[in-house]
Amino acid sequence: MKKQVFKTPAGQQIIQKYYLDLLNNWPVDYQMQSISTNQGKTNIIISGDPTNPPLLLLHGTSSNSATWMGDVAQWSQKYRVFAVDIPGEPGLSAPVRLKLAGNAFSDWLNSLFEELSISATHVVGMSLGGWAALKLATTSPSKIKSIVLIASSGLAPAKMSFLFKAFPLFFLGNWGLKKINQMVYGNLNMPQEAIDFSHLIAKNFIPVAEPVPVFSNDELCQLNMPILYIGGKEDVLLNTSKSAERLTNLLPHAKVIQLANTGHVVINQTQTILDFLDKTKK
Repeated sequence: MKKQVFKTPAGQQIIQKYYLDLLNNWPVDYQMQSISTNQGKTNIIISGDPTNPPLLLLHGTSSNSATWMGDVAQWSQKYRVFAVDIPGEPGLSAPVRLKLAGNAFSDWLNSLFEELSISATHVVGMSLGGWAALKLATTSPSKIKSIVLIASSGLAPAKMSFLFKAFPLFFLGNWGLKKINQMVYGNLNMPQEAIDFSHLIAKNFIPVAEPVPVFSNDELCQLNMPILYIGGKEDVLLNTSKSAERLTNLLPHAKVIQLANTGHVVINQTQTILDFLDKTKK
C-alpha cells in the first residue's frame, strides 16, 4: 500500500509553492531537471561548470534542497553540484516514501546515477541524507569518491528522549511547533524564512515513522573512501558522541568534528567541507 506523504493535496501545493519561491533566491545560476528513476520523478537543482567534478547533495528528512542555499555558491565554483530532492520528502520529487529497510535508497541512487551518467561522485549528506550516502557507500562503494556526513543518522541509535518530549508538543499548535524547532535548532539564530517553512512543513507533511537502521560494524569497516563527519554536541535527535566514537574506532582514517553549543542543525561549515573535498578531489 502506498503510504501518504502529504496530509492533503492542498498542503502539498502550499509547501511546493513556498519552496519554489525560495528557489528564486538560489545564489547562483542553476538548471532544474526532473529525472525519471526507479522511484518515479526525482527533482534536481544543478549548479556549476559541467566540466567540474560532480558533487551530490542529500538533505535531511522533512526538508528539501533549500537546505543548501548557504553553501552552493562556494561549492559550485569548483564542483558540478547536484542538489537532489529525496522522494517522499517535502520537495518536488515524487511523493513516494522509500523504505529504509532493504536497498530501496541505494537502488534509487544507482538509478539516478545511471540517468545522470555519473559513474562516481563526492557526496554531502545531512541527517537522513547522510544515512542515504552511507547506504550507497556500503552497497556500491565504487560510486563514492568521498563522503561528508553532517549530523548523520545510521551511526548510533536515535535518542528516544526527543520523541517523548516532542510528541505532546505536536498537539499544541504553533506554540508547540516553535518549541520543537527550538529543541532541534539549539542555539542557532535561524532566518525567519527557514522557521516559517519548517512550520509549514510540520502542518502539511507526514514525517517518516520508520526507524532509521544503524549500520553494522562489518558494513562500516568496508568504507575506504575519505570521510568527514560533523555533528553538534547538543544534538537532541542523534547521539553525536557515540557516532563520533564509533567512526573513530572503526574508521581511523575518518575526520571527525564535534561542534560545541550546536544542536542537530549544523550550519556555517561551508569552507570546512570545501577544504575537505578539495583534498580528496581526483
